[in-house]
Amino acid sequence: MEQELKDINTRLNQHEEALNLETCKTCKKLFQNTEARIEDGVKQCQNCITQEWIEKQENTKTEGKIMEEAISEYKETLRASAGFIPKKPILILNCAILTAHGTFYYMPITLDKAKEYIKENGFISAVGHQATAQILTELLEVEIPQNRIQAKQEDGQMALVFAMNQRIAEGVILNREEIEQIGYTLNLLEKDI
Repeated sequence: MEQELKDINTRLNQHEEALNLETCKTCKKLFQNTEARIEDGVKQCQNCITQEWIEKQENTKTEGKIMEEAISEYKETLRASAGFIPKKPILILNCAILTAHGTFYYMPITLDKAKEYIKENGFISAVGHQATAQILTELLEVEIPQNRIQAKQEDGQMALVFAMNQRIAEGVILNREEIEQIGYTLNLLEKDI
């Protein structure tokens, strides 16, 4: 009986070698050695390699999100510190444009947060198109006038950017329905201190 088990084990090993099979260091399953990674002399199957990569990507995203939230909280704390950063009116733009040298942060913003910032800080409209001014007036529930000015964003000042979802041909002036059809996003452009 013992000899029979040894013979079976020998034949299994020969069969594994013939098929080029290896045991994965992670999941302990047999796999064909054609798709393997060798670390410290131990092989790993493609499924485990892929799973490790996915987990690493998810961890990186989570770490990045945590860092973004920490930066955002820090900036909110600075804004709330009396006398450290004077409240400056929100600059309202109808496109993302850097109006001065410096370090800027550009990120999506919710409509509720945009309304909150406008209410807390006031605003300066630099919206050059009437249809865009109308849409912003309805969205923000405050009169946003058309105002073609040369705006310059100051240190620590936030700008609310109304960004179209596609580039508009030069010289084309859209009406409100056309703007709604193309679509848009609201974004926050912040000039660092």
